[in-house]
Amino acid sequence: MNYFFLIILFAVLVMVLGVGFFLDYWLRKKLNISRKPGVLYKPVHPVQGWMEAIIVIGSILLIFNVEFEKVGAGVMVPLVFTLQFSFRAVMEWKFERERREYIITASSVVLLVLLLPFVMALDYFM
Repeated sequence: MNYFFLIILFAVLVMVLGVGFFLDYWLRKKLNISRKPGVLYKPVHPVQGWMEAIIVIGSILLIFNVEFEKVGAGVMVPLVFTLQFSFRAVMEWKFERERREYIITASSVVLLVLLLPFVMALDYFM
């Protein structure tokens, strides 16, 4: 096991999370987007809640029941989050465009896509 690679991966993860929090703060301030009340996310449309549940349950079943030749569960988890947040951004854009919350969600998708090669490299090296 290459510990130097793990340290670099951890540093990249901390940097991406820091950039994500800063980007969320900056976009909310710059575009005057207020936070929704409450801690948990509430779907903007009833279909969205059902579809996100189907995405998560289907992904869990896929991860635990299918053997992947090149893709492990460590890579599937960020892919699932990318799929879920992409769907969430589309639903927010479609049904609550005036709130502009979809911009924040889309920026999270971009950060997940940027983090994916590092997770794939971790899966390769472990």
